[in-house]
Amino acid sequence: MRGTRAAHAGTRVVERARDGRDRGLDGLGHRQEGAVVDAALRAVRHSSSGQTLAPRTKLNPQVRPTTSADHWATVLSWDCDAPCMSTELSPKARIFISCGQKDSDEVQTANEISDVVDDLGFEPILLLRENSFRGILENVFGAIQSAEYYLFVDFWRPDGPSVFSHQELAVAALTPDRQWALFQDTRWGENRPGLLQAVPSRIETFDDVRSLSSRVRAFLQEKLKRREWSTRWRRELRLRVVDPPPPNAYAPIGTKLLVRTDSYTGYAENWLTRYHQLEVRNLDRSKVAHNCVAFVEKLRDLTEDKDRPIALANLKWAGVTSPTVHIPPDHSWPLDIVRAPLPPVSLGALVAFNQFLTDWSGYNSTYALQPNHQYELQVVVYSDTFGPARIKLEVRFGNDSTALDIRSTDD
Repeated sequence: MRGTRAAHAGTRVVERARDGRDRGLDGLGHRQEGAVVDAALRAVRHSSSGQTLAPRTKLNPQVRPTTSADHWATVLSWDCDAPCMSTELSPKARIFISCGQKDSDEVQTANEISDVVDDLGFEPILLLRENSFRGILENVFGAIQSAEYYLFVDFWRPDGPSVFSHQELAVAALTPDRQWALFQDTRWGENRPGLLQAVPSRIETFDDVRSLSSRVRAFLQEKLKRREWSTRWRRELRLRVVDPPPPNAYAPIGTKLLVRTDSYTGYAENWLTRYHQLEVRNLDRSKVAHNCVAFVEKLRDLTEDKDRPIALANLKWAGVTSPTVHIPPDHSWPLDIVRAPLPPVSLGALVAFNQFLTDWSGYNSTYALQPNHQYELQVVVYSDTFGPARIKLEVRFGNDSTALDIRSTDD
């Protein structure tokens, strides 16, 4: 299936600042304490460019220490001739279908339109009439505001138009950049009831309700042909686990890790670390997701069957130290969720709070993950542009940080 194409030809190349905090590109000459640490660092050498590391270390023969530059190029760039979103992160655009449901003929026509919308690759939203006030607010109005497109049908009724449909039209008008498809029975003539008198969009007319679904099909096909409408975008952020994790990188300078072996116990900096990440993608075609910020909402130790009290802290965006990022339309940004130092560093792992924004050591115990434990982790991303985006994760931690698996448990 065809996804949204990149706006410009070529491959985007992300140039990362080499300011001494760039993971995998810095600090290998930093002095360490202890014989084990020195031996490990001697096993890692620079190439002539100073950017490509040795393929292996003796301490971790199963792991290839490398920079994360290749991973960034994969996540943040793409070829213009390929869809820039996977099927998982490119859900169907939604069309809210608003029309009368007074009798069986209107209901049948509404279902036929819904089938057409689905057949063309959109996700139809066709709701039965809600009779309760709460149901109208939560189900009907909420669905209207979240849909990417709005399709309105004004059936002919001798006793006047559908009050419900015109109320839905008014709610849809609260979103200024909403794209519309308006259809009205020709028997209304020049009489445009309610808000239709002021709607600037062109109103398509029909004289036979039996042919309406064909008219809708032709209308949508023309919109798709002209690329005025698209089936693959949404007004939201979407989160997914980066699987497999990116290449192992080095912890930022200033991050001290506890090393425990038979011959040495002490602290080291800039140790080889495995970072587990979420991809946070902006599914909108034109809007920037401004000031995206991420938090842990829930951390539960499933092994011990108890919730971990949360001390609120920003999660860390990959490659930067700031608490927020701006994600352009149809782009993504990696978010660190767990960092796990590789052996012989202490066998624990940490939820990846932004250590550059904190000066309280208590976060280390709050967000510590223990080997041979299983956790439930819920992450939320807020932005100024879209509603909250959430994902629920299952973290399975084996004997050490090389046996750590993270999966989404959302349906």
